[in-house]
Amino acid sequence: MKQNKESGHVLTWVLGFMAAIAVILIATTSVLDLVLSDSIRTNKNQLSLNIADAGVNYYLWHLSHSGADFQDGNTGGTPIVGGEFDGFYGPYPRSYKDDNGVVVGSYTLYIKPKSLGSTVAIVRSVGETNNSGVRRTVEAEIGAPSFASYGLVGDGALWFGDYESSNGPTHSNVGIRMDGPNAGDVTSSNATYVPPTALGGNGSTSRTGVWCNAGVNCASRNSTRNNGSWRFPVPAVNFNAITGELCNLKKTAFLSSATTSALASTPTACTNVTTTRTSAYIPRYQPAFNTTRGYLIELNNNNTYNLYGVANEVYSYTNNNTYTNTWQAALTETLIQ
Repeated sequence: MKQNKESGHVLTWVLGFMAAIAVILIATTSVLDLVLSDSIRTNKNQLSLNIADAGVNYYLWHLSHSGADFQDGNTGGTPIVGGEFDGFYGPYPRSYKDDNGVVVGSYTLYIKPKSLGSTVAIVRSVGETNNSGVRRTVEAEIGAPSFASYGLVGDGALWFGDYESSNGPTHSNVGIRMDGPNAGDVTSSNATYVPPTALGGNGSTSRTGVWCNAGVNCASRNSTRNNGSWRFPVPAVNFNAITGELCNLKKTAFLSSATTSALASTPTACTNVTTTRTSAYIPRYQPAFNTTRGYLIELNNNNTYNLYGVANEVYSYTNNNTYTNTWQAALTETLIQ
């Protein structure tokens, strides 16, 4: 009897030990499962955020190549009315692939121009990973650089003489001979170019995108690129975007005034050269195009501008490169808002 009683105690102890081990294993498994699930959720959450951010980066790239496109390459769309995306164009979904080319999620873009005529867009990107239901949203204001951000920008070659200076960012889509001092970046879209004879070259010798050939500081500039402010090649400025928008700008100007609003909807709106003058529309200086007659517009800080009629602009060269201009009296107008 004594032996059987001791065997029963051992069995009870073994069963208790096994039960304790089972409880520990179940608890450990639950904790590991909870940690693993939380890790997966965190990973999906972070991946969704990265995908949403990729959508914003994509559209920043897109605007740098097509600065006036707020519909992701689509045409004829209308903004959403009502709800959280009121005023936005979209939705524009796109797949997102990982480094191995596997589609792991998608982002959906909603785009809204910040204001009429602005190159800045409000981009809302909603990122989502596959089969998770996890969504993250990133919103940013992005846009292509405005022409107003340059001190001077040209679609042809430029030449600054040794007594001329460049203030503010200066850019050419061709190349720049920069003999004078510059107080801002000087950039060219070409690594090299052949300057024409009228703009500092001989029409046959190739030069770097920005270069110097005269002036007291030329030697140091050629070796240092003026402490890094000379940069080339850089992306070209899209002048075609301006040409393509000229008609829309004219229609907007027509619509801003009751005296010309009817002209905006006519078939000849783009070619109409009415002599009616408003605060937003300035007619041609004279019936035929003339390279020496036109207007000078000075923008004021009180939402007005001064308009000068340039009757005859004469450039006279002297040793210190002075210029004379003959202007008519200024007229003050209110800027269109």
